[in-house]
Amino acid sequence: MTKTDTSFLTDERLEAAAGWHARLSGDSVTEADWHAFTDWLEADDANSLAYEHVERLALMVESGADTVAANVTDTDDDADNDADTGTVINAGWRWSRPKAWIGAAAALAAMLLLIIGTSFTGPFFGPDTQYYQTGLGETRLVTLEDGSTVQLNTNTKISVAFTGDVRQTALAYGEALFSVTKNPDRPFRVDLGSKSVQVVGTQFNILRYDSQLVVTVAEGLVDVAPTHVIEEEALSAERERLGVGDQLTAYEKSSETHVQTVDARQVTAWLHGYLEYEDAALYLVARDLSRYLGEPIAVTSGAREISFSGILNMGDRETVLTTLEKLLPVTIKQTDGAILIGRRE
Repeated sequence: MTKTDTSFLTDERLEAAAGWHARLSGDSVTEADWHAFTDWLEADDANSLAYEHVERLALMVESGADTVAANVTDTDDDADNDADTGTVINAGWRWSRPKAWIGAAAALAAMLLLIIGTSFTGPFFGPDTQYYQTGLGETRLVTLEDGSTVQLNTNTKISVAFTGDVRQTALAYGEALFSVTKNPDRPFRVDLGSKSVQVVGTQFNILRYDSQLVVTVAEGLVDVAPTHVIEEEALSAERERLGVGDQLTAYEKSSETHVQTVDARQVTAWLHGYLEYEDAALYLVARDLSRYLGEPIAVTSGAREISFSGILNMGDRETVLTTLEKLLPVTIKQTDGAILIGRRE
């Protein structure tokens, strides 16, 4: 899908995405819900894109009609001003009536899509916000005004706005390695939706994909906390400090986090064009490959937990798939627009 391709944003897909957003934002969400949601995302790459679209719309809803109007004006000066931005839904009403929100969110998504199309660029910090992104299979090195650098992996988008006392960035989706120039008087923040990362000067890798957040520290110290805690600079038990080799994993809209020790060098192997694994479950490898190949990859229940250790060179699609088939007891079938990995009989 290209930047201008909006065919995946069908009413049916948007309504399903809005339904998942409401369900996962509720107080009664369960682990089974998260597994079912992951299955829905992995069934089609377009589902993930539609969910990201609805999530951005939800953030605009929570920000109020003025934010919606500002973004519409900034992205399409020729839009029909008669479009009633007053139809933006009050956040409190949304949570109290989730079924109504499903249909309303789909309608809102369709309305905003019609007005602003694909020019809506994600996190918006002000008129000086800059956006950088990569397409499928691309990487890009971005040097920021303070000397910090951000290496973007495949299919990644960030926004940057250095104003006031804070160096503000946001990772809309994808993966990036941040190398931050030290400045104790001006913290560096990365917005990840419900959570944020803050540092003074360090190097860390962030993956934001399928509503999962993975933060890995290569140098220095990193604080991860709910966005409101970071913005208010509050001392909170929810603020987690990570050191070198620490990796935090969390799901958006969930308060639960998991921290483990990893080899940061393996995590950032993508900088050199390959992916490195040690005893990784096959379904996790398949999820990574979906990001790189741009195709849904399904793993049968009998093959999900097969362990893989090794290096995959991402330079050639067929070589990657052939390597997996040679090294593991699996068969790989390619159908129209999808790849199925099953256990070899």
